[in-house]
Amino acid sequence: MNRIFALALLAWSTATLAESQVLDFRGTPFGTTESDFVAKMPYFRCVDAASRQLEQADRICEVDVNNSDAMIYANRTATKIEAHFIDGKFVHVETKFIFQGNGKPLSSALQMMETQNAILPILISRYGQPTPKQPGESRDFTSWELPSGRILTYAYESRIVGLSSSYMVSFSVPNYNQILRERQAPRLKKESKGM
Repeated sequence: MNRIFALALLAWSTATLAESQVLDFRGTPFGTTESDFVAKMPYFRCVDAASRQLEQADRICEVDVNNSDAMIYANRTATKIEAHFIDGKFVHVETKFIFQGNGKPLSSALQMMETQNAILPILISRYGQPTPKQPGESRDFTSWELPSGRILTYAYESRIVGLSSSYMVSFSVPNYNQILRERQAPRLKKESKGM
């Protein structure tokens, strides 16, 4: 009886922790203005997203790759860290790790797996167990669907063994996918009329 109670208490406390956890990036919550975001993390450099022909944001801020300390995430060196802003508010951040195989079979895949094995336990300890996968969902994705937002990890390996592998961790506001669909709708409508 005590064991069942202990397991139920553990499951409840983990769920409660995840539900009460506010998503942030390095202590900066979603919804923060770009100016406040950059004031807190001055190693980010921002540009208009249109200059990169990206429609998923109005402004994009990236960590200066020359700032090696700022490129550390979960004790791993990231290849790219990019924050997205829509209507002046912080809505999404991606941390990417890209590993080159340099012709050595499995080298990039092993680096990716080591990174994944370092990051997933940190996310689980902070946000609880990931959202269960739906039938047919890719095993390469792990996600947390939380009231305060969504966390997604994605592992990708090049089809050419030993060429490259990548691992990405993203955090976004709860309705980020809906925002993206709304932003893409005018372009998709225009493209469908042109067919």
